[in-house]
Amino acid sequence: MKQIFFFLLLLSSSAYSQCTWNSFFPFKAGDTKFDIARLKSTNSTIADKDDEYGLRSAVDKINNGYKKYDYLKDSVYINVINLQFNNNICLKSKSNHIQVTLSDDKLHKGTVTLEYDDYDTMKQQYDQLLDLVPEEYSYIKEFERTNKITNEKVGEGVWFTTKSSNEKGEKLNRIGIGYSFNFKSHWDSVKKEFHQSNEIEEYVLEINFTDLRLSKLTNQGY
Repeated sequence: MKQIFFFLLLLSSSAYSQCTWNSFFPFKAGDTKFDIARLKSTNSTIADKDDEYGLRSAVDKINNGYKKYDYLKDSVYINVINLQFNNNICLKSKSNHIQVTLSDDKLHKGTVTLEYDDYDTMKQQYDQLLDLVPEEYSYIKEFERTNKITNEKVGEGVWFTTKSSNEKGEKLNRIGIGYSFNFKSHWDSVKKEFHQSNEIEEYVLEINFTDLRLSKLTNQGY
């Protein structure tokens, strides 16, 4: 029995060590709707996001379509695609959500959100992701996340870029890896508003990818 246990532990460790950046973010700038549909068809770990009540579809109908950007003096066709990982052995999260955004059928932005009940598991995955960021993103800058209302710190992370600084007018190309704490909120029936408590509800790890080089959009709005 002990030998079986150690064999399974070794097998799990080996599978985990084979995880790559593509295990967590299997997209690249310029991917089309067709490319993403093909990825869903060929990669068994990628699927459409569960939408039991149709709420996400309703939001997509509002967000997707031609959007006018004043700074461009032109319209851009925006398509937001919501996905999820299924049976991905590299993930240790309890739930996940993938959202990629295409402008004129070219992916320029993507976010992967991973949720955890345990801090140590989340932090281990965070440290792993920091090591997996593609080598060309060799410049780093730390950042903090704050509550927009109270200005309290709720998280932190690292921006990765390919250059130490962007030249004027140069389009954004960066990856962000960060984590934050979600605190429980309680309803105040007298004031008719929610108040955030000091009790942690969950830990959230997020990958943010932006590459505008193939998009009509610029740093002024994307």
